[in-house]
Amino acid sequence: ADIPKEEIVPTDVILCLATALLDEERGQDVSALLSERQTFAMEMSACGAFLRRIGALSELFEKRKVQIAAYFSLHRARDFRALTELFINYDILLTQYVYIGAMLGYAADGGLSRGSALYTDKTAEELLAAEEAPAIDTAHAGQVQETFFDVSDGQVTNRFVPVRPIPDAELWFETVYNRGQRR
Repeated sequence: ADIPKEEIVPTDVILCLATALLDEERGQDVSALLSERQTFAMEMSACGAFLRRIGALSELFEKRKVQIAAYFSLHRARDFRALTELFINYDILLTQYVYIGAMLGYAADGGLSRGSALYTDKTAEELLAAEEAPAIDTAHAGQVQETFFDVSDGQVTNRFVPVRPIPDAELWFETVYNRGQRR
């Protein structure tokens, strides 16, 4: 791939960063980092799974923003194996932050419940007690949400664009590839 020279991070910079994050005495071990990862997963599932509670999503979005900003100030790894887990946890925080930003962007655009998600601020018990069907989103039926993360300022932005048509079946990669293999 043609990567612009100014975007290539020299190996010595990566090693310097890795070394700075290692602390054999006070660093977290793999077990502690995996435990932290479980917490991240439980927090995300609590508000961003099938039942998407908007208030809880907003709170977790702000929490993730703070955690990301302070992550490498507060975390160190005990050894190189733990360093791998440390970076995976950071990646999980970033990923959750962007996903939650997309969910909140959808709700802010008037998005209602659809397919795999029920957007509400009620608990499951309150929804069952209400015995009413959730409002289903039809306004976004012809649109696709695109979400962007700007690494320079940490902002998540969303936009809705028209659904693009499915390509001609004759142009699918597998079809073209198989044609080439038969020759």
